[in-house]
Amino acid sequence: MIENSLANEIMVAANEVHSVLGPGFSDSIYEICLAIKLTNRHLCFERQKSMSVAVGQYAELMPLKLDFLVENKVIVKVKAVEELLPVHTLELITCQKLTRCKVALLFNFNEPVLQNGTKCIVNGYRWF
Repeated sequence: MIENSLANEIMVAANEVHSVLGPGFSDSIYEICLAIKLTNRHLCFERQKSMSVAVGQYAELMPLKLDFLVENKVIVKVKAVEELLPVHTLELITCQKLTRCKVALLFNFNEPVLQNGTKCIVNGYRWF
């Protein structure tokens, strides 16, 4: 799957989770439910993937983790916060640089309408 259609599949799965649960749960609950929906869609993903960065000749694990890396192409970050802050987007852009993934999705499930809490970052730039 190319990144655009993959991102669309992930957004549909996230919307399914949000339509059932609505706002009010913790990040981890939404993450578990999204993992189930991605599995049902037969998408390959890694959860809580630790990042590493090369500093000189050494590769070090960073305390930064990806909530999801889907098909090794799309990064997904799950939040359940009052509002998304610029730091959330910057963290996602940093993850894109480290993984060289072109597309990253940020979902804030604490919104009454998930679309209002969704950001898509393409090549380091906010798409929506």
